[in-house]
Amino acid sequence: MSAETAALPAWVFQRGEVLGGTYRVIRRLAVGGMGEVYLCRHARLPGFFVIKVLAKEFQNSTESVVRFRREAEIMASLRHPNIVQVFDFNVTAERQPFLVMEYLEGHDLATVLEPRRPMSRLQVVNIIRQVASALQAAHDAGIVHRDLKPENVVLIRAPGQENFVKVIDFGISLSPGTTRITANEVLMGTPHFMSPEQAQGRRAAVDPRSDEFSLATMAYLMLTGRVPFGGDEPLTVLYNVVNQIPEPLPAYLGPEANRVLMRALSKRQAERYDSVMDFASALEAAIVQGTEPLVGQRSSPSQAFDLTERKNEIETAPIHMPRTKQQRLRRSRRLAVWNAFGTAMLSMSVGGLASFVLLEHYTFDLSFLGEGLASVSRVLATWATELW
Repeated sequence: MSAETAALPAWVFQRGEVLGGTYRVIRRLAVGGMGEVYLCRHARLPGFFVIKVLAKEFQNSTESVVRFRREAEIMASLRHPNIVQVFDFNVTAERQPFLVMEYLEGHDLATVLEPRRPMSRLQVVNIIRQVASALQAAHDAGIVHRDLKPENVVLIRAPGQENFVKVIDFGISLSPGTTRITANEVLMGTPHFMSPEQAQGRRAAVDPRSDEFSLATMAYLMLTGRVPFGGDEPLTVLYNVVNQIPEPLPAYLGPEANRVLMRALSKRQAERYDSVMDFASALEAAIVQGTEPLVGQRSSPSQAFDLTERKNEIETAPIHMPRTKQQRLRRSRRLAVWNAFGTAMLSMSVGGLASFVLLEHYTFDLSFLGEGLASVSRVLATWATELW
């Protein structure tokens, strides 16, 4: 048994176990931060299905169970060819909640992407159009995904189309009438693909244009082989999402494609497109005007898709001003740093529960001024060095 296999938790369900008298477990497909996914067969119907179950440590958490059930309800309500279909929600005899989804035989977009190698324009247009169509259906139903990223876009084969898109994982989506289900506010999303309003913790401001920003971030990655907002630490990434201006697209894509993408990546929601379909249509029209990169052309090593920090350089010459104005500028920059830190602190539990959560992907333990606080301090020190 490999060290990696040994590190995986024990199966929640066992091979051959029948769930709800209907679904027979074949094998475990994946293990995530919040749950596990199993391949199953229906006891009375042909074909495969996927069972998603909460990890054992979350099964006694009311908040986790409510969020899990909400995911099932949202996905079951969205009948769209580019959204993974949910067929059932049930609990086992041991009160373990699980949902039943269609089985997707393919690869997620993150697996398909190659470091520093852009995808072809036709591939990008095809995938972005389908993802936008799925998101538009959700938005029309009043639902915002909030965690769009390459890992949540699955490419499968369909009749007449090789890269047919299925959008998955609506686990942290917002829907009409949604109320806060966590006792403490947490910052929900994946840092590199968050919108600025999400990165700032402005939950009430999140709307369909937030998904548009995430889709534009994904399009930028597909077109260039690198993310527009990098960073070695999650907090650094969040700061860059809020403050950094992405580098322009490669010249071969043309100025119109760059204009379209930068509009969708605007820090201000009001400056973005009115809908994800408007953005996708504008991007498609702009991209087809460009030319293909040379075969095998890659981004330079400094632009690699390694999620490393890229310092944005806008000024071409130093700006000289009276000392009083310099002092005010420095003060405003200090305030920007501490406002960003304050946003992070507001996302932490009040009363010393000491955790900063980003979609359960990143947790900085601040108990007893431990490693996590040192990590936060390093990020703040970096910001201070750049801004003071």
